[in-house]
Amino acid sequence: MRARPLLLAVLALCLLPGFSATAAQNPTTDTRPPLHFLQYNICGGWSGCTEDPSIGGEVTRRVAKVEQEITSWNSDAVFLSEVCGVQFETLLADLGPRGYTGVFHSQLDEGSGCRPDSRGEAPEGIAVLVKGPVGPGTFHNLTTPNTTREQFGLLCTDTALRDRRVHVCSGHPSPDDVGVEQNRRLAAIVDEVVRSGTPVIVGGDLNLTPDHPGLDGMYSHTGGHGRFVEVDDANKAYYTPNCPSSAAQCRSGAPTFATAKATPVKLDYVFVSAAHFVDRSGTVTGHDPTITDHDALRGQATWAPTST
Repeated sequence: MRARPLLLAVLALCLLPGFSATAAQNPTTDTRPPLHFLQYNICGGWSGCTEDPSIGGEVTRRVAKVEQEITSWNSDAVFLSEVCGVQFETLLADLGPRGYTGVFHSQLDEGSGCRPDSRGEAPEGIAVLVKGPVGPGTFHNLTTPNTTREQFGLLCTDTALRDRRVHVCSGHPSPDDVGVEQNRRLAAIVDEVVRSGTPVIVGGDLNLTPDHPGLDGMYSHTGGHGRFVEVDDANKAYYTPNCPSSAAQCRSGAPTFATAKATPVKLDYVFVSAAHFVDRSGTVTGHDPTITDHDALRGQATWAPTST
């Protein structure tokens, strides 16, 4: 998490062969293991968020760390924040044999601190990787025009997980006050997709704590008016004083940012559309202050029997 002047650049992968937007739809109970998700802000191009300044923009060590988190969790969908374009390229090359594809969009170009990618550019941005084919990425720019060189936003694509179509998005709003409105706009975008009947999964470093009113448009409970639940919102060990222990869910969860410091907070999320997923849970793991000031958020959920 940090704010600094940036310049937009664009990089996205196109639809891969074999993907069908009208994947098989099965209303029966899914008896296979739960779907696994991973949200990780890897602080790709900036050295100021690690205890090892030499790692700013570095590829080999950081990619190895990300791959370890992805493969050890057997992730079906991965959401990355602050990832360099060259790191994303390397991840795809390494994980492609395991069936992963993905999309990337830059939020930062000039001054990113990233090493050049295969195009000779040095973007840093957000990405989605999935185990399976993906459609083209669509970037929703949440930044007010002409206010900043950093283009905070939401990157979405279509895929199929367990043969069911799903819209997956990676979001990274601004860490300052304008991020509150950006989160509200983000929620409105994905709310519309869910209302159309399409399941949605949203991962991201949203730069707000769970109880912040700026996330009211995401949560379907505890004062929210959205259509989503979060993978770690039933973790009673992290319920706030506002949530009775008897509550089935709460706007809370294990901290993901500055977890070794005195006041760690939850800034990273994996939201799933409440109408389409059940039996969710989350775990924070992967603490490595030489890589990033965020920990990885692992989540899981199962398709609801009535999902389409």
